[in-house]
Amino acid sequence: YCGNSLSTVLEWLNRVIDLYGEKYEIILRPRPAFSLNYFRSKIKELFPKLSLKIHFIKDYSIREWILSSDIVISSFSTSLLEAAIVKKPIFMLEPVKIPEALSAFWYRFVPKIRSIKDFLLLFEKNSFNTQYQELFSFVKKEFFVNSDPIIGLAGILGKISNEKYFFDGDKQIKILSLSSILNSGVKEKIFNTFGWLKQNLTFKKDY
Repeated sequence: YCGNSLSTVLEWLNRVIDLYGEKYEIILRPRPAFSLNYFRSKIKELFPKLSLKIHFIKDYSIREWILSSDIVISSFSTSLLEAAIVKKPIFMLEPVKIPEALSAFWYRFVPKIRSIKDFLLLFEKNSFNTQYQELFSFVKKEFFVNSDPIIGLAGILGKISNEKYFFDGDKQIKILSLSSILNSGVKEKIFNTFGWLKQNLTFKKDY
């Protein structure tokens, strides 16, 4: 399945470069378990005529690549979940039907590309601005117990009292009583400080 799918997609990518190579830069990133050399050798074996304009890069984390990309296209990969939560356009390549063993519930929320016609149309129209919405809603609902971790942290700090906590059965650690301090306005200051840091470090309130 993987070999057949990859061979087909490489042919599609070559066609995109032929038609729209001046508009797009295509980066192929191997899965974490594969070395870059192995990935390149496999590509050469499956599709030796692949355009040199398609880049193979494994440096940096997948999160950094997602944040710097205009569009994220993958097969079965959790990178699509990460891309959706930062509101990047996403698509799942499915030139061959995905086997049941590799299927997951959340795939239904990702737009599918099943033919070269649909793939080329994607780049021709350059219309992929909101395709993350369904998966974004799913991820936010299912993976985030609290929609904002800063609010959750402030809530935990507000509940700290002079209770005793035990570790390893021997060492007793006493937490300073903060309830009276937090109730006197410091809680709001802590909350606002975290909020300021979050917005200034991430530039987005929701990430």
